[in-house]
Amino acid sequence: MVYADILRGDDLHRAIADQQPLYVLHSDTCHARRPPNPRPAHIRIDLPRRAKRQWRYR
Repeated sequence: MVYADILRGDDLHRAIADQQPLYVLHSDTCHARRPPNPRPAHIRIDLPRRAKRQWRYR
């Protein structure tokens, strides 16, 4: 769901005077690709590397 407030009149003037952002980029607030619990800096994940693919054309 998407929620938005449409500011008009005095509400709009107050938001501008308070220097509130009137528009925020979707990528700044989207949680779809962000990890919900980021890995701490002192933890290292040691996974095996994937082999590179070799393409052969016949």
